Amino acid sequence: MSDSILIVHCAEGAKKALARMTEEGHELPPQFKTFELPCTGSVNEVLLMENLQNGANGVVVLGCRRENCKHLDGNLKAERKVARVKRLLSEAGVEGKFVEMVYAAPDEGKRLHETLLGYLRAGEAEDKSK
Repeated sequence: MSDSILIVHCAEGAKKALARMTEEGHELPPQFKTFELPCTGSVNEVLLMENLQNGANGVVVLGCRRENCKHLDGNLKAERKVARVKRLLSEAGVEGKFVEMVYAAPDEGKRLHETLLGYLRAGEAEDKSK
């Protein structure tokens, strides 16, 4: 999974946003891999850290919009877990790896595509600066 970005997404709004993105003609580059969970609230810190340890450059946790989580607050639970992993990475001085929380609604395909490509571009820019 080296040189890749894992997108961990929910099976509801975020999955629909990814589908809409594709329907609108915005394909994910091959560096992106996806992993579906029933709700992003079920993501855990171990999953995030293991993917980074196993070579992923980053993990994007893609959840429903804050006010639209089918499971009420799963996306907010995921946000807290992402914040903990970000803090751990920072405290450990880990460079070149990232974990981010992104929210998307089913009608935000283009915005989602632009956001995801931004992570890819940032990683490429960092590689060039080394």
